[in-house]
Amino acid sequence: MRWLAKDTSLYIAEKQYVDTLVVPLVPIAFGDRTKESGNDYEFLSLISSELERQFQGRILLFPPFIYPENPSDSFKEVVFKELFRSIDSDFRHLFFISTKQDFKEQIDAVNGELFWMPSIPLEYVDEKNRRSIIEDQVRQLSPLIVQRWQEEERKLVP
Repeated sequence: MRWLAKDTSLYIAEKQYVDTLVVPLVPIAFGDRTKESGNDYEFLSLISSELERQFQGRILLFPPFIYPENPSDSFKEVVFKELFRSIDSDFRHLFFISTKQDFKEQIDAVNGELFWMPSIPLEYVDEKNRRSIIEDQVRQLSPLIVQRWQEEERKLVP
């Protein structure tokens, strides 16, 4: 489910089945890093969308959390903590996907998990190969998500 009116209405109605929130963390930069920043955004958007498609009905895809590249510690503590402080009560699993590891400490504090993926430049890749790259990345990420779900289920069974 995506963060859209139709899907969020479905999420509210089926909340007991949607136990996972996926949050893309996207650093934004300008100047000589603008192009890299745009690539990171595109890459994470495609990965997140494909994950949502594969696990539809089990996850809610949060809008990208956009933040300035190289955020200060106070920004990380205040903004991130404020935004995600109550989410852990609604979701058993909080998965964050990023091309950077800026929020590792804060993610750990909200009992989330960071899936760090080095960005792959897609600017000059044709559509067929782009799709193949994204599917390959999701194929690597999907078993990690399923493994976390299985670990949680084993904890719940006495």
